[in-house]
Amino acid sequence: MSGFLRTFLMGLGFLALLMFSAGVTALVMLKQSGQLPNAMRSVALTDKERAVLEELENRSYEPPPLRVNQDQALDETLRRIAEMSNESTVRQLVEKLSSREEALSERATLMGEREAELRLAETDLVRLRRELDARRDEVQGMLRELEARSASWADAKLREAEHLQTFSAVERARLEEAALRYQSSRNPWEILRTLEDPREIARLLLFMEPKKAAKVLDTAVKDPAYRDMPRHLHHAMLTIDRDGLSGDQVVRLAGLYSLMRPEQVLPYLGTSNDDEVVALLRAITDPKRSMALVEALIADDPVRGQNVQRQLDLGEGGAR
Repeated sequence: MSGFLRTFLMGLGFLALLMFSAGVTALVMLKQSGQLPNAMRSVALTDKERAVLEELENRSYEPPPLRVNQDQALDETLRRIAEMSNESTVRQLVEKLSSREEALSERATLMGEREAELRLAETDLVRLRRELDARRDEVQGMLRELEARSASWADAKLREAEHLQTFSAVERARLEEAALRYQSSRNPWEILRTLEDPREIARLLLFMEPKKAAKVLDTAVKDPAYRDMPRHLHHAMLTIDRDGLSGDQVVRLAGLYSLMRPEQVLPYLGTSNDDEVVALLRAITDPKRSMALVEALIADDPVRGQNVQRQLDLGEGGAR
């Protein structure tokens, strides 16, 4: 080996020895001064790691956490799970109750509407029942009135039949002769009025020609001295059966009235009941004259005329 190389290696060894000695001396000095841990940390650790260590070093003392019994922890966990389960169940129950409450509210609203409709229907039924009862009472009253009038008419007919006057052959001949004599005069009523007995005048009128008799009746109405005579003549002629035929007197009297003006017939019907007037109207063969007489009755007495018209309509309806 050359001397240079030996000298170079020896210098390097000496330099290494010197550097080792300096390092050992520095470590001893740092250890003695208490700076060795910090110096080692600064060399071995980063700034972030040193900051964490400083924070742990400066942190105050904290007691260690108490050790929890595993059974207690399990009970607590189970309790929390039960609370969560109960809370979910309660929430579901609340939702169900809310839904059911809404359904019940809707049903209650519907029931209220139905109840209101039923009350309206009940009110209508009560009103209709009252109207039907009133109509039934009215119809029953009309029927009772018609029955009473029919009974009255039947009684009147019976009494009329009992008091009905008939004539013998001799008396008929006498009356026919007298009636011919009276109707041949210029003014028969002027002579007949002197008799003053309505039944005697009625006998003579029934044996006169119908047109002559109707003219006498028309003249009698205009006589102010005998205002009650027409009514007496009417009832007298209804009680006299000239030909001995029951009911013939109504037809004969209706024939006389059909030859007179309606307003001249009204005084003869003054005290007659409605059934009697209806029978006379039905006996008139000319519908126009019958209707004219009904119109005259309505104009003179609306209530009586309408009752007569109603009975005529009922009779025609029954006939149909």
